[in-house]
Amino acid sequence: LIMLQGRNLIIAVNGSTIAAAKSCSVDVQADTIKVSDPTDGQWEHSIVGRMSWSVSVSQLIVAASSSAAPLKSAIQRVGQTYTLSFECSGLSNDHMSGQAHCKSFKATGTMGNLVAASCEFEGTGPLS
Repeated sequence: LIMLQGRNLIIAVNGSTIAAAKSCSVDVQADTIKVSDPTDGQWEHSIVGRMSWSVSVSQLIVAASSSAAPLKSAIQRVGQTYTLSFECSGLSNDHMSGQAHCKSFKATGTMGNLVAASCEFEGTGPLS
């Protein structure tokens, strides 16, 4: 039995792990479609419809040098499509990837704290 820690979930954009990630989440959903059954029409039944997925990442903003522009490059992600992959480190076959649009970016700066940011990605197509 292996207990996974939060640090074991790793998100990568176009093959590069998202730097200084504090937290991340992967959300996969399936729509349900209401149907009826001829033997008990008054009761609601459902079948599985289309599936969707999304990824959100919270990270600290870091600059490689004083001339780097980390906010500008992060903001320019919005509206672009990327290959996202995620895996649980330490498990050899627990890896999935797919295409996703960067839907939003938000940066927050508070006096006395590090600049934090969050990105949301919406999957387009299947995870494989």
